Amino acid sequence: MKKQLTLLLLTFLASLILGCGDDSSFSPGGGISSSNIISKVKFTIASDNLNPEFIKVTYLPGTPPTTIDTIDSFTVGGALVISAFGADRFGAKTSGNNITFVSNYGSIESSCTLDIDGSCSSTLTSLGDLPPISTASIAGTTTEIIAANIVIYTLGEESFFDANGNGFFDDGDIFNTATDDTDEPYLDNNNNNTFDAGTDEPIDIDGNGAYTPADGLYSGSNCQHSSLCSPSPSIIIWDDVQIDLITAGGG
Repeated sequence: MKKQLTLLLLTFLASLILGCGDDSSFSPGGGISSSNIISKVKFTIASDNLNPEFIKVTYLPGTPPTTIDTIDSFTVGGALVISAFGADRFGAKTSGNNITFVSNYGSIESSCTLDIDGSCSSTLTSLGDLPPISTASIAGTTTEIIAANIVIYTLGEESFFDANGNGFFDDGDIFNTATDDTDEPYLDNNNNNTFDAGTDEPIDIDGNGAYTPADGLYSGSNCQHSSLCSPSPSIIIWDDVQIDLITAGGG
């Protein structure tokens, strides 16, 4: 009986050890990704300061003042930390992915590599240059602002809602072209979240010399849909942030 109990105990312990092994078929949120493919909806940019006041302006008198009259001074050498965060579609952190940074203002370190925590950072330095004047709604009033636009991009995949929970994009799953589909990245110079030819600057990833809109197809892994699979299982995904650069000195 003692030998049988010992054998049963050893068998139980062995099963526990085997059960702690890596299950590469699924990565629950919060862990380390097994696929290491960043999902579009899990790729995010952030700045340590969204209003660094690098440019001082005077507004024309008004109630409230809405039109910039003069550019009074610039800060040269001011620094912002711009961070990128990535995870796969299950929310598991990715690492080793190369992230590219582009800015329409100042200078910025061009790339960083996601660490084991699924994040990395770059430094933006102000140089005294002036991005285009754009407008924003402030307290319900359209007001002129001067804002930097910073883009991050990397190779990843688009997202979808897995309605049947089988891990594949197939018929019956939901691909929302408004939120899941991905266009080519661009610098949004007028900060209106829409590409405007002649105003915004496309980041020409595909080399065709123009901005490429989203194609309405799912670009990603595990695609079995009868009509919505892109020929490419991956795509450049991106995110951007607007940083208000001004402080008002009059008006």
